[in-house]
Amino acid sequence: DSSTVLAALVNPVLFINIEPEHGERYQGIVPLDQANLAGCLMQYYDLSAQIPTRIVLASTAQRSGGLLIQLLPRHDEEEQKLVDEDLWPRLTMLTETLKSE
Repeated sequence: DSSTVLAALVNPVLFINIEPEHGERYQGIVPLDQANLAGCLMQYYDLSAQIPTRIVLASTAQRSGGLLIQLLPRHDEEEQKLVDEDLWPRLTMLTETLKSE
């Protein structure tokens, strides 16, 4: 699994190249110091993009898939409170459940 591969590397980093359809290309670099690739990608969003993000990745010998959940900007304080106190904790719990299955 990815934790075995990541643990074998010495001072690894993850380069993320973004090439938007309109606009300039850019690159993000974060250390590969999380337990798995999904954790490293979430760290990129936390540090670089500063967008609350949850990622779950899974694969078999034949298929791979993933789930990326991000919070969108809120319109007002009431909506922000609802998302921060209700929706985001439930989505985080959902991704933890998916990771354990």
